[in-house]
Amino acid sequence: RIILSVSRQKKTGSNLKIIIAILAALLTGFAGMHLFAGYTASVAESFLTPLQNSIMNLFIITALPLIFFSVMTGVFGMGSMTEFRKVGNRLILRFIGGTFICALVCGLVILPFFRFSTVRTGINIDQTSGLVKLILDMLPRNILDPFITGNTIQLIVMAVVTGLAMIALDSRTALLRSFAEEANSLAYILVE
Repeated sequence: RIILSVSRQKKTGSNLKIIIAILAALLTGFAGMHLFAGYTASVAESFLTPLQNSIMNLFIITALPLIFFSVMTGVFGMGSMTEFRKVGNRLILRFIGGTFICALVCGLVILPFFRFSTVRTGINIDQTSGLVKLILDMLPRNILDPFITGNTIQLIVMAVVTGLAMIALDSRTALLRSFAEEANSLAYILVE
């Protein structure tokens, strides 16, 4: 009970801080828009835009390692390729099944609003080349490229491949596993 009351106090304090921040932002925006209309553009250009860019860069710097190490530790935390295959198959089947059901329902709902012709067309070459390009764009050019460009899909693919390699090497990666777990904890604390 003590733990629950402490976490409730932290949650309430956190919610109160968020509400105060939102109100302060609204008040500042209102004051800037109505009281200081002539200075707003110059302040935004000289102060707010660089501040926004710095905060976004800080977010990217902390979020990308968190994504990489979380996915990698999740993959090698499964312990074996059979467990990874079982979870992967279940995930893919749920995704495909959910997508199919959603597409079917949406199609049946919008069907009365459109007229369709019965003329059949073949697959366009541009469509297949777009799919191939999408798949090839998931593979990074080098190890650092996803971190530099901020490409999350490439980062996740690289983390999954690294995690699978660590599963395959098993006991030879004990030091790397402990490093990845500690780096994941550090990245989580930085984001928090």
